[in-house]
Amino acid sequence: MFYYYNLCGCDTIATNDKCWFYCGNLYYDSLLHFEYYKRKLCYKIRLLFRRNRTQWDGYYYTYVDTPKRKNSTYNITNRFIFKLLDEAKVYYSSKRHFVKFKIPIDLGYKRYRKKMKIQKANIIYTREKPATFKDILVS
Repeated sequence: MFYYYNLCGCDTIATNDKCWFYCGNLYYDSLLHFEYYKRKLCYKIRLLFRRNRTQWDGYYYTYVDTPKRKNSTYNITNRFIFKLLDEAKVYYSSKRHFVKFKIPIDLGYKRYRKKMKIQKANIIYTREKPATFKDILVS
């Protein structure tokens, strides 16, 4: 399992009563480490999605600046869309409103869109405040 997790891009920790072994990168710069941790957490979310054999429901997720009512149309520019809501919440940790919308084909876990018109999008998640490192670590 150690080899498999490293092959998937995850960091691993092996511990016992007397010592511990960490395989991954450590940074002195806290902002650099925060971005690294978010990237590795996204790998973990994808790995658990595949491992649990969760059936994909056909929805993609992204954030919007101003929420509208149900089944609204949004025009987004220069933004990633995500197959998993948890990955979108980690990647856009400073954003508040997340929407889900249906795409009939599988585009992969993460796809960049320069311009996109989203139709029939619903607000799926709203944060009170931007997420901090402690919020992401606990979740």
